[in-house]
Amino acid sequence: MVEIKLEINRIIGWIGKKGMIPATKKFDIDEKPEKGKLRKWDPFESTLSAAIMAGLEIIPINDATNILYVGKIAKEERLNLLDLVKNKQKNFILNKESTFQDSEFINLENINNLEQIKGKLFSVVYINEITVPVNNIIEISKEFLEKFGYLIVILSRSSKKKFHDSFNKLSEHFRVIQEVNIENHFRDTTLIIFSKLK
Repeated sequence: MVEIKLEINRIIGWIGKKGMIPATKKFDIDEKPEKGKLRKWDPFESTLSAAIMAGLEIIPINDATNILYVGKIAKEERLNLLDLVKNKQKNFILNKESTFQDSEFINLENINNLEQIKGKLFSVVYINEITVPVNNIIEISKEFLEKFGYLIVILSRSSKKKFHDSFNKLSEHFRVIQEVNIENHFRDTTLIIFSKLK
């Protein structure tokens, strides 16, 4: 079990005429960076990219990180996540609407339910779906998050009371690392990174 340093991932770059869009260094199937190549990381598709645009100071993901991702995810965003781990770690995506089979995704596996990964532990659990009830988030984290792991979660701000209730309940179980308002790219949405350790 490797403890993850809290820092902006060194794989991140910036592209665009004014250098305003986050990008990831491209890593191929052989875990080698494609020299000088960057993959656009669309902040309108990815809540994590949107959080970088909004001032996220750390990303607890590196080449020792394995991720359990819950929610919808586009093809390019899957590749961005593989870039962050330098395509070295096996990651799982719980998204019942998506089934992908592609050699680019050798280290990504789509699952239909959590029973398929029972007993596995992850250094990052990323809940990228605002409809997941907070009690389910806590249960998923208890079962699948490593002792020194991190929870990345998005919460809706459309109801102030519901947001505060959810935030307070999560704060009873996890320590807040950073909260970032991403509503410039995702309406009424906040991304929060929690640590499992109190």
